[in-house]
Amino acid sequence: MKKVLLGIICGLLVLSTLTGCGKSDKKEDSKNNESSKITCTMTSKDDSFEAIDTAVIEHKDNKVTTVEQTSLYKINDENVSEDDIKTMIKELEEIGEVYKDISGYEFSTKKISDKEISITLKIDYSKVNLNQIKEKLGDEFINTSFPDGLDVTVDQVKKSTFEGFECK
Repeated sequence: MKKVLLGIICGLLVLSTLTGCGKSDKKEDSKNNESSKITCTMTSKDDSFEAIDTAVIEHKDNKVTTVEQTSLYKINDENVSEDDIKTMIKELEEIGEVYKDISGYEFSTKKISDKEISITLKIDYSKVNLNQIKEKLGDEFINTSFPDGLDVTVDQVKKSTFEGFECK
């Protein structure tokens, strides 16, 4: 169980830095402002679990507005019991508590089935308060995840591509 939980926690760390990649589907609104979405997916497998990551990056006028990443973990280890799954969810929820009071961040965990857990982290850049993040997660997180503040362009997002993600 520890190997599965460690894999999920590593995925959660990737989730917390939320970047995107790939081509965008462009849409024009009535004011001729460009509104687009980038969707990236990646599947990774291990003897113990399979992780399916999906990131949706929304942007307008070349600025990222929201990022939502969901990671679905399918546990393949027969030695992982129902109680182990409950313990994992509880531990992941405790990790997610750090995001609870940060404006613009939404974190959730969900038991999908006896052997599937989903973790979602959504960031609304219009509501994020960098001082709250700094207070909760420290300078290193700010420097890594928000090096240019909240004014993140699509090109910056593309440069920080998740290696191995397929984007549409």
